This record gives sequence, structure tokens and C-alpha cells, in this order.
Amino acid sequence: MKKYFILIPVIILLISVAFAGSTLTPILAEEGTFRFIYFKELIFNTPPVGKIIFPSQSWSFFEEMYPLFNSSTVDGDTVKAYINEKKVTIRLIGVDTPETVHPFKEIQFYGKEASSFTKNVTNMDKLMIITCDPINDKPDRYGRMLGYVWFYLVDSNGIKQWYLLNLVLIINGYGKPYMNYKFRDDYQSIFTLAGEYAKDEHIGLWSSN
Repeated sequence: MKKYFILIPVIILLISVAFAGSTLTPILAEEGTFRFIYFKELIFNTPPVGKIIFPSQSWSFFEEMYPLFNSSTVDGDTVKAYINEKKVTIRLIGVDTPETVHPFKEIQFYGKEASSFTKNVTNMDKLMIITCDPINDKPDRYGRMLGYVWFYLVDSNGIKQWYLLNLVLIINGYGKPYMNYKFRDDYQSIFTLAGEYAKDEHIGLWSSN
């Protein structure tokens, strides 16, 4: 049986945050001993395909969607995987984690933790999916594919629940919202809110502040 590290305390404060006239509730998502904080209202019981309406806006997944195979971790915000039998490097859009493999920079605070978290996700040997952003669907200057990576956990009732890795990293303080690459306005708003939540609660890389 594969073992996962407990990466955050089991007890968290359930503090509601306002967004677009609605409430987002931080909860503990878990499978076995693998745990992280997420917003309850953003959990989906179906794969990220089709159109879903999220508070007063379109939180949708009708863009191009590809299953990922044989995924591995490069860094907290970068993974490698096979898409249609082609190996690609994927840069998670909208999030920036501390450096651990940069050729000219030292390992930054909380970088190893961020990389370890992403590694645990890619090592779960489960289906992962990438969706592309309709605004920014071109490779970056390093030739990396930009996108949103989705994974699932199985709850106590045996139901698969899907989570957005980009967002998970921000909520849990493994990375900060990264707006250098333009992407969907509605996603930007959610990522910004997630960053404010992690900072206010002193989670992860904000824990020293």
C-alpha cells in the first residue's frame, strides 16, 4: 500500500471567505493520511469536462482536456507527463512555488515542501487531467506547456472528488498566485483569494511571517 505524508495539521480553522457575493468554506480534503485544505464549493464529483457554473460566473472546463500518463515532478509548479504518447513538461499556470532546481538560485524557503507535495500527487498512480487556458494556450519561453492539472481523491463513500492542483498549492501555502502569464479572469480572482487566505492564516511559506 502506498503511503503518503501528512503535510498539514489535521485541525484547521473553518473560516468562510467572501467571493463574488458567495461564501467559500475551507475544509480538509483527505484520502488516507494524505491531506490538504481546499474550498468546499470548488470540489467536483465528475472529471473536469463540461460546463459548471460557479458563484456568479463561469467556472468551466470545456477547453481542451488531455489525460496525463506516467507523470513525474520537476518542481513544485512543474511536472512532466505523457500526452498522446508525447512527453511534455507542464508549467502549472497561475501559481509560483519557491525554487528548488533553478541553475542560478539557491533552494528557497518552503521549496522542498512544495516539491514534495506535488511529487506525492504525481506518485499516486491515478488518472490526472490537464486543461488548457483559452487565453494563454501557447508554450512559454522555455517550451513548457501551460495548463491546469486536475487530480482526484476517493472519499469515505468511495466517491471520486476532483481538485485543481494549481489552486491546492496556493491555498496550502506551497506557492503564490502568479499573474505574469495572463489567464482567465475568473480563475485569477479565485487564485488571488486563495493566496490571501493562505497569507492571512500563515500557512506554508507564509508561516514565517
